[in-house]
Amino acid sequence: MKYACIVEGRQHDLEVKRIGERKIEINLGGRTRVADVLRVRAGRLSLLIEGRHHTFTVTASEPDKVKVTRDGRAWDVEVRAGGIAAAHAARRGAQKGRIAVPSPMPGRVLKVLPKAGDAVRSGETIAIIEAMKMENEIKSPKDGRVVKVEAREGDTVDSGDVLLVVDDAKG
Repeated sequence: MKYACIVEGRQHDLEVKRIGERKIEINLGGRTRVADVLRVRAGRLSLLIEGRHHTFTVTASEPDKVKVTRDGRAWDVEVRAGGIAAAHAARRGAQKGRIAVPSPMPGRVLKVLPKAGDAVRSGETIAIIEAMKMENEIKSPKDGRVVKVEAREGDTVDSGDVLLVVDDAKG
């Protein structure tokens, strides 16, 4: 999963890939590290990175914003899925036209909240994907109307599989 993270006014590109049952690869700003996942609980992650233990807590403060604490040091982080391109698109304003909303990671669909025809707001949770024993909320990229639901609860999805399609709101 790729993210553009804005911390203290600076953008950092982050990519996280699952490479084993309890291993992930983390690329932050072009530097790649492999981490052993020691423990995962809601909002708390324990990792072994290059022989050093780190505990991360992540708490949502508002849509697309989280507070990340690592080993007692905290940062307010604005998170945009999709890396630099998505961050730039978000800065330019609302996206126009039909948008297929992909799963950002492989996992199992726990919930698909809207039905075809439902109106959704930008930043509203539209699906929940379980990956690595964590629940990940998928947000609508824009205000609009759901025109097609591709995923069903219980489906297994890969990164990039379309979950649903959102189009501009029609009267």
